[in-house]
Amino acid sequence: MTTRKPLSLTFQLSANQQAKLDAWVGTLHIPKPGEPGCSCIGGSFTYCLTPTTLGDILVVRFNEGLPSQQEINLTEFEDW
Repeated sequence: MTTRKPLSLTFQLSANQQAKLDAWVGTLHIPKPGEPGCSCIGGSFTYCLTPTTLGDILVVRFNEGLPSQQEINLTEFEDW
């Protein structure tokens, strides 16, 4: 039986990606504590990272108000 090492992925947003994310988050209604749909520790967001041979695909999803999920694609295709 082959023993596999644990997979560990880390990523860092570029300044441009962070600015786009901040602007997008500012347009959302994020429930505050005590409001219906409020989640703990920022659990309203899912970061979907897909590494490829050309570059990383990064999509951030806002999970509140399902099923009408909202998302932003922060992939920097111009760098590929």
